[in-house]
Amino acid sequence: MKYISLAFTIFVLATQVSFSKLVDSWPLVVKQDSMVQFTFVLEDEPMLQTPEKLTLQYVQADSVRESGKAFGGAFNKIEFQIEGNKLITKPIKIIGETIHTLRLVSPDAQGKFRNPKVHGIHFVYSLADDLFQLRPYRGSIHTVLNFPTEAEQLQPHKLIAQLRHSGYDFACIADNDLDKAKNAIAGFPFKTDFTLIPAEEVFIPGKSAKLLAINPNTSVGKWIAGNPNELLKAIENEANSLKIDSKEFTEQVATTHAIIKKIKQENALAILVHPNHGQDDFPYLPRPAIDAILNARQYDALQVAGGPKVDLDFTDYFELCASGPRVPAVGGPGFVPQADLARSITVVLAKSNSASDIMSAIKSGHVAAVFQPPATYRRIAADFRLGHYFAFLLRYYFPKLNGTYRSEADAFNKILDANDEQAKQLLPTLQNHVNATYDKYFAVTQ
Repeated sequence: MKYISLAFTIFVLATQVSFSKLVDSWPLVVKQDSMVQFTFVLEDEPMLQTPEKLTLQYVQADSVRESGKAFGGAFNKIEFQIEGNKLITKPIKIIGETIHTLRLVSPDAQGKFRNPKVHGIHFVYSLADDLFQLRPYRGSIHTVLNFPTEAEQLQPHKLIAQLRHSGYDFACIADNDLDKAKNAIAGFPFKTDFTLIPAEEVFIPGKSAKLLAINPNTSVGKWIAGNPNELLKAIENEANSLKIDSKEFTEQVATTHAIIKKIKQENALAILVHPNHGQDDFPYLPRPAIDAILNARQYDALQVAGGPKVDLDFTDYFELCASGPRVPAVGGPGFVPQADLARSITVVLAKSNSASDIMSAIKSGHVAAVFQPPATYRRIAADFRLGHYFAFLLRYYFPKLNGTYRSEADAFNKILDANDEQAKQLLPTLQNHVNATYDKYFAVTQ
């Protein structure tokens, strides 16, 4: 199986490209092997008055025609009609699970298409039904309530608004005190489709790896503190099943496994948090213990985006995938400055962005960790199929929601700061826009 660590760069036919005339085009995502009609909206485009001079070209990224034969370096011409400032194609059969390109061009000065004028390019992704039935969401699986410096501290409500501003559909609000995380969520006064999930950071310094319990019934940390004999018995039970030469490493691995088992008993997801992270540049546990925990795969997912040693965490992820069953990878900013809240994210395919559906998507592997530092390529921890699709969404679909989420976050803050009436009236309309955007760009009725 192939795995992906960098986003894909999409190449199209070499030409002089200008997107200034194309205002909008849809759909972006369709079901594979379906007949799809596409719409281009063009602004101030004089060529619409002479449609006979326009050519709509189509090519599939895998270079396969509708007939199943290779494109052979050429492209298909697609029929279309003009309605006002809209160009509407005839239905096209979109085959395979890949990227497709539609390009509207007119001849160059010599009347040829060697270097044509481009009036618009539209990219499309086609999916098999199993993934097409699931909706994509961006989120953070690990955001702590405290920031690294006192100057950056935010009230919980302000932090949640900042997360929405960063483009998240869901966020796990984490603290080493589960009640504190739950209270921050319960006190958030707005009802939108921004899903907030409580999470608890759990670990015993020097004794266990750092873990995150997503949405536990009760506090695992309080169980550890209040039930030392029960914890000791659980560690002994785990140690008896391990085969590690060092007694010290056996205790550390067994303690981690005992805590993971308790997290799962609380109907929570057990996340192994960036295993190479530690204090003063030393990991929380010695590397032999970390290796044993990683390879045992008792956790539900591995957080590889969000720690200070992303390179090592991604390397661990791909090594695990190469040596056994794929491990779900997740990301979240964790304990970072406000400016970095959108740098490490989780992308999931789920039935909805309810807490239960998000957790099910992670556990089933319909998830990727994404690390997107400024001014460089993003990294995606997923298998090739999901990574290819998520790279497309991150480039072409999710940015269409950014303006709505920023407006919603601004409305949150205006209401929190001044009880602004206009902001209160704006929120429901923004909520409707989120669903309308999905319905527009996903050909759900095809």
